[in-house]
Amino acid sequence: MDSSPTEKIYVVVGNDVHNGLKILAWALEKWNSQPISIVILHVTYNIFMDYVYTPFGKLQANSINDEKLEVLRKYEEEKINKLLSKYVALCGKVPVEILEVEKFDEPMQKHIIDLIIGLGMNKINNNKINKIINNNTINKINDNKIK
Repeated sequence: MDSSPTEKIYVVVGNDVHNGLKILAWALEKWNSQPISIVILHVTYNIFMDYVYTPFGKLQANSINDEKLEVLRKYEEEKINKLLSKYVALCGKVPVEILEVEKFDEPMQKHIIDLIIGLGMNKINNNKINKIINNNTINKINDNKIK
């Protein structure tokens, strides 16, 4: 039995299935020689606060009756669950956790940086997140928290 500790690899994905699978596959390939678990950070937008997407375009949520709004919410939820199932299936026997991150009014960068700090992440797989880190956003947010 291998006594190496299992390392958590955080992979940030959105609703673009092609890009998400590509990022996840890269992470699995990169760390395939050591015991890992994957934490999928799925970023969603809380679109039902103000707007809903319909076959007729984007409409204000308050212009749709509650029953139809609930149908649209369930449809979106099913779509996200199918997407997450594809991500989990790609991981095969590698243990997977899913952490859903909803985007509200604050910039997504702040939410991600708060997660990085709060969860003590040290390995993150997403080019956009790496750019955020390389642009010293962490330092800027930490400086704001200290003030």
